[in-house]
Amino acid sequence: MIKVVATLSIKPNEVDTFLTLAKKIVAATLEADGGCRSYSLCEDVNAVNTFAFIEEWESQTALDAHMQSTHFVELFPKISELATEPSAISILKTRI
Repeated sequence: MIKVVATLSIKPNEVDTFLTLAKKIVAATLEADGGCRSYSLCEDVNAVNTFAFIEEWESQTALDAHMQSTHFVELFPKISELATEPSAISILKTRI
């Protein structure tokens, strides 16, 4: 099992646009990407305008396929443009 936490700090004036794009990528991923166990967007309660995509994948192969999907390739660069800095991405492998 692979888990991903991708954290982004969004420009204050871009939060609404970010949420619109995030909703699209979450829906498309859950609908189309095989091997996706869960994919959600969470808001950090301690950091203003900071969000994290929390993902769970059956395998690295499934995650790799997601990162090549049309919706990811089209939407994630647009999402990244709304951030104050590059996203912090942690890829974790379940051990126990």
